[in-house]
Amino acid sequence: MNMQSRLTARDSISAPARVLRMLNQWFTQSSIPPSYREIAFFSGVSLPRVRGYLDVLEGRGHLTHKPGVERSIEMADRCANICTDELIRALHGRNMTVIVKPPPVAAVPICEAFPLDPQPKDDLLALVERIV
Repeated sequence: MNMQSRLTARDSISAPARVLRMLNQWFTQSSIPPSYREIAFFSGVSLPRVRGYLDVLEGRGHLTHKPGVERSIEMADRCANICTDELIRALHGRNMTVIVKPPPVAAVPICEAFPLDPQPKDDLLALVERIV
């Protein structure tokens, strides 16, 4: 699985929320549920605590899983269990066009996005004095 970024303890969200966010990202890329080891690695939590976090998320109604059964995690939102590739194949099979939204552009300071010609401070003051 090629997750774009591994979530870590430095994130400002709780561990169960990191696990839930990781699972949502996982299911958009794969139709096979992750193992406990993959959940621990990609969400930045310890392996022994994964089962407890899954129990918490199941209690809140976000997912279902069967303890002791490998890769049995399913998101409560049925649409979250369908990976993007499966959805695209299904739509193409029905002669539908798929338009993939491009990823968001990273925020860049405006001075870097639109560089201005540097002017000496004296020239700017002279220009202001002429206007006034």
